[in-house]
Amino acid sequence: MRSLMAALCAVTLFACPRKVVEEKQVTPAAPVVVCGTGTHLEGTTCLTDASCGAGTVLSNGVCVPSSTLSCGADTRESGGKCESTLECAPGTKREGTKCIVPPVIIPSTWSANLRVSARDVQASTPRITVDGSGNIYVSFTQTAGNSASGQIYKSIDQGATFTLLHTELPQVGGFISSISVLASGANVYLISADTAPAGTDDYPTAINFRASHDNGVTWSAVQALNADVSDSYAYSPYLSLDAHGKLIASYDVTLSGNYRTRYQTSIDNGATFSAPVLLPASVTESTYVDAPAVSLADDTLVFPYQAYTYTASSIGVTRVTTNSGPQSESYKAIFYGNSIAVRASPSIASQGGRLCLVYNDAPQRDFGVYLSVESAPGRFADPLKVDTGIGSMQTMAGATVDTDGRCHAAWLDNRSGHWEVWAATRHLDGTVSPNERVSDLPFDETAAGDKTISAPVAMTTFGQTRYLVWEDARDAKTGIYFAKSSIVGP
Repeated sequence: MRSLMAALCAVTLFACPRKVVEEKQVTPAAPVVVCGTGTHLEGTTCLTDASCGAGTVLSNGVCVPSSTLSCGADTRESGGKCESTLECAPGTKREGTKCIVPPVIIPSTWSANLRVSARDVQASTPRITVDGSGNIYVSFTQTAGNSASGQIYKSIDQGATFTLLHTELPQVGGFISSISVLASGANVYLISADTAPAGTDDYPTAINFRASHDNGVTWSAVQALNADVSDSYAYSPYLSLDAHGKLIASYDVTLSGNYRTRYQTSIDNGATFSAPVLLPASVTESTYVDAPAVSLADDTLVFPYQAYTYTASSIGVTRVTTNSGPQSESYKAIFYGNSIAVRASPSIASQGGRLCLVYNDAPQRDFGVYLSVESAPGRFADPLKVDTGIGSMQTMAGATVDTDGRCHAAWLDNRSGHWEVWAATRHLDGTVSPNERVSDLPFDETAAGDKTISAPVAMTTFGQTRYLVWEDARDAKTGIYFAKSSIVGP
């Protein structure tokens, strides 16, 4: 039974006494925070591993003061990071843990690139020449479906524009694998490897020749140069001219499974040609010429060649004299592991008897462009590596010599990770100019289809200007591009 006081307190407003209980304050335990993968605990918050605050660094998933960072040998702590203490010499810069020579960026002197071939067809094997009036001629093979024809374009404004020279000129048999043009004075000469019958690529192949003596306005009838020989296949025709006006036509053939080279000469502006002559080669090797011959003042013809055996590949020059007959002079052996995969593309040029040999090689599996000048008849100086694209591939080189004797080289180069055209010059004092990029856009090729690269670059000079053409796959279909540059330097 409740007391009265308790009852009164319950129903009245009187201040009734209360029992005061002293309560003890207890602090609850902090919760246990478990952070997930890729995060760490900072205070009571999980942060991503990349979000350590200023003055701290990540160590075992936890942000700790940067003063606890342990750096290895040749490094030091700087701003929470380990940096190299490597000191580089003047003219070099630090890249990672190495000192490197920074590349020299030379502003290109080459013109904007111009596509000569039509954009809706695939084009290949370009050649370039200049007549006595400075008109430029570019020839190439144009492919559409199963048909290939030869094309010749002409520029009368130093390469600003090109127009098709003659629409009916190339079509003789039906499938032209390659075509080459040469101009001198008012004469323009054309040679092509033409497969008959029309519309097929069956053997044999005719090496056809035509000539114009009025800068390409009218042309002679077709003359088959190899009509009297029974080569199973003929291809890669070239034309060259000596100082006396003798015209030299050369082309590669297949004999008994080996590659060989024939040449013929004309002393009447192409009206008639001598019988084909076979350049010498060992029966155990294939030898082919991938560039035109040059002629020296003593009527000696010089052919650059690449020879294949089962174990190695070599390049050299073959001299053909009217008195003693062909003489083969080996120059440089090319090895690439145990294979013969290097396409050397040897090219030789001459001006005033000065021979310049340019080729691709891959010593120690490092591809490059090499240049050598003849120091004495049959003797070439040690080759110079003219490209600076270390660790990349260089291929499809071409060469020419200007009227002063400078040797110019150009090639395809993938130092940027894509194909580009680069060029350099060996000056008369023996120095080599810095590499210049010729192509103003990089490009890539495909193993098949309409974006393939198959032929060396081609170049020539006229006065103090270099002219260059090449296969370029920057567009939907491989085309022929043109650029020019003034010649500078000693």
